[in-house]
Amino acid sequence: MTLHWIKNRSIRIALVGTLLFGISFLTQAHELRPPLLSPFQSTVPNFDVPSTDSIYSRDEIAQWPVSGKNAGMYFALGFTHMLLGMDHLLFVLALVVLVSGWRQLITTITAFTLAHSVTLSLAVLGMAGLPQEPVEVVIALSVAFVAVEILHKLEGRKTLTIRKPWLVAFGFGLLHGFGFAGALSDIGLPDHAIPLSLAVFNLGIEVGQLAFILAIGALGLVLRRMPSVHQWEVRTGHSATVASALPVAYLVGGLSVWWLMGRTIALVI
Repeated sequence: MTLHWIKNRSIRIALVGTLLFGISFLTQAHELRPPLLSPFQSTVPNFDVPSTDSIYSRDEIAQWPVSGKNAGMYFALGFTHMLLGMDHLLFVLALVVLVSGWRQLITTITAFTLAHSVTLSLAVLGMAGLPQEPVEVVIALSVAFVAVEILHKLEGRKTLTIRKPWLVAFGFGLLHGFGFAGALSDIGLPDHAIPLSLAVFNLGIEVGQLAFILAIGALGLVLRRMPSVHQWEVRTGHSATVASALPVAYLVGGLSVWWLMGRTIALVI
């Protein structure tokens, strides 16, 4: 199947997402197999604390004392929440592909970090809050939005997102923070160590985010040093980094549209 006859690349992304949604719906309807990432629910897995046996209630957790063990548990929770939350990861991946240069990357990721840290803290402390289901819908929309902006950049456009990616990262980061808060809302925090547990959880998120970005950079460096890739760059005159942006945009965009459709339907129904 080819999509070359469709000139608008954004429509191609929508069609890829629609196709994924259709396949997922059919496999669930016929109980062939559970989809790898169901669009009808958050891509962030449910966590049991502190082990796979849910033996602690929220009231018991509230009485936990301050300890290195409990702090380590919240760090691990934040770390795995970031690395297993596919929508958050793909948003970061799309930002990495969208920006130009390390300086813009650092500025953009810093803006995203500050934004989600603010709303995460406000939500956990009970100072702000949004219903989780609409937040998940908008998070999927944010991923699709940045994927389309990658296509705009490849077409030579100069949109606000391309010129100031940090601004968009900050705006959507505020919503992603409410998504991060969902993991803690189902678990709770020790009454005597709320600031510490919150800080350690957020630190785990940031370490997981940094590890993911470094992994992307290392993978790109390894690929560019491969003789076959280098020969391709010399022969075509194109950068492998730029060439990889198009499939990344379609992958990220298709998955995000899939999630967007499924979460929207689940929200309405």
